[in-house]
Amino acid sequence: MKYYRMTISEFVKSSIHAPRIPADAYKHNMSSEDFQVLPEGFVAYYLYTDDIEITDILMEPTMMVSPKLKKVLTLYNDKIEGKSIKIFPTDENNNLSPEYWVLNIPEIQCLSDKVVFQPNGTIEKLILNRNDIGLNDVFKIQGTLESFVIVSTAVVESILRRKLYGVGFQEVEVV
Repeated sequence: MKYYRMTISEFVKSSIHAPRIPADAYKHNMSSEDFQVLPEGFVAYYLYTDDIEITDILMEPTMMVSPKLKKVLTLYNDKIEGKSIKIFPTDENNNLSPEYWVLNIPEIQCLSDKVVFQPNGTIEKLILNRNDIGLNDVFKIQGTLESFVIVSTAVVESILRRKLYGVGFQEVEVV
């Protein structure tokens, strides 16, 4: 089976950016402990522009997913927890106010000993160990500076069938 890093699609040019979401609480590589202290039902605002794209995934300041994407991911991993965040436009004449979910996705230690690191500790070439992945379809990689949400081919196909907008995938090497 193949595995993919889930991210925002390279074709999205103008996704929501909500600068008032506190980055110290909503960390890019959020741990389970960080997630537990997040408030439930947080409200934030984004700067509305005419070219804004409402995607099913956001990556900044942390990964957030639409209710539809959350539903797909939890079908494949029922241990995923979520806390909602409602994002309203700063333009009061606009009613595009999507709901997103910040997810607590279980982590597994599955880096291969062949992974290539940059001098600063980030990963240059991501390589996973198939034996450590086991039967997991949705997971985060434990022990990295960056946030990697990994999904199996089955999850990718399920997302693509639902035509969720703005979700991108990068194939990951598995040995």
